[in-house]
Amino acid sequence: MIKHKLYFQIATPIVVLVSFLSFSQIGQSQIAFVSGADFGQKDAAGQKGAVGQKPNLGEKQAPNPGKQWNTDIYIMDANGNNPRRLTNHQAWDSSPSWSPDGQKIAFVSNRDGNVEIYVMDADGSNPRNLTNHPMWDEHPSWSPDGQKIAFVSKRDGNVEIYVMDADGNNTRRLTNSVGFNVAEPSWSPDGQKIAFASTQNGVKISAIYIMDADGRNPRRLTNQPVWASSPSWSPDSQKLAFASTQNDVKNSEIYVIDADGRNSRNLTDHPNWDGHPSWSPDGQKIVFVSKRDGNVEIYVMDTDGRNPRRLTNQPAFDDQPDWLPARYSVSPAAKKATIWGKLKQNSSRP
Repeated sequence: MIKHKLYFQIATPIVVLVSFLSFSQIGQSQIAFVSGADFGQKDAAGQKGAVGQKPNLGEKQAPNPGKQWNTDIYIMDANGNNPRRLTNHQAWDSSPSWSPDGQKIAFVSNRDGNVEIYVMDADGSNPRNLTNHPMWDEHPSWSPDGQKIAFVSKRDGNVEIYVMDADGNNTRRLTNSVGFNVAEPSWSPDGQKIAFASTQNGVKISAIYIMDADGRNPRRLTNQPVWASSPSWSPDSQKLAFASTQNDVKNSEIYVIDADGRNSRNLTDHPNWDGHPSWSPDGQKIVFVSKRDGNVEIYVMDTDGRNPRRLTNQPAFDDQPDWLPARYSVSPAAKKATIWGKLKQNSSRP
């Protein structure tokens, strides 16, 4: 890996500008993702996998025997180069979520026999339990100040959104969706809202909602009687990308909608499944998952849907991409960068 060591001089402000802008280039930022399982495998219950589907773990299940449904967390450069494995466990690890400073990744695992939320350092070291409850917890999403994590749990009998401190303390429920299940919370970059998907119990129809960060004022953004999922905020908190079957009930595409529910528009139009969008930190790209080339791989496109290109290419499936939300990132080898003017010391980011 190339090491970067940057020195900014007070007498050369133009060098600062060029160096600072270079951090936002696609090759410098990082994407976390899930990889390792084979959709042709059967899980411990004998069920075959499907695109965008996790194993049916139920409320309690021991780690997978024989490494069936074994998935791990990886990161790669945003141009698809330098993929590296962060977790190496026979259990099912999924749903990576970067902390805003790029120092940690929250994720979901059943490595202790139940589906819980964990956090690890961005190099994969120091994994630790954040939740420890008999019912499953999943879909972590960091608040933009790094102080809270929103997540989904069935601990009170219904599938609801909760929030906890970043160390796992002070858990409290945000939603009270009697008759509905909620999933996939996504905290807006301005910290004001949380987007999520919600479906009525027993009905295969889902919609995108947003609510205030304290759980108040939930309101529905999408109104078609179809499936909508995986909301992802633009960096300016003005738009949401999401996946939906609104053009074809048998096929999922990527859409974008304004945060007030207006101007929904199609970004992808392909006969094979597209899903799990995630915005780049500069707002210029959207990474997503597709089976358009026969295998489940990660792609990137412009925010108008143009110029799609594949980032991963391997026999195992690659899924659930999450783009490092920090404004800029550097190699883990770079320990400090001195910013001209304020002489602020920033820890390295992957």
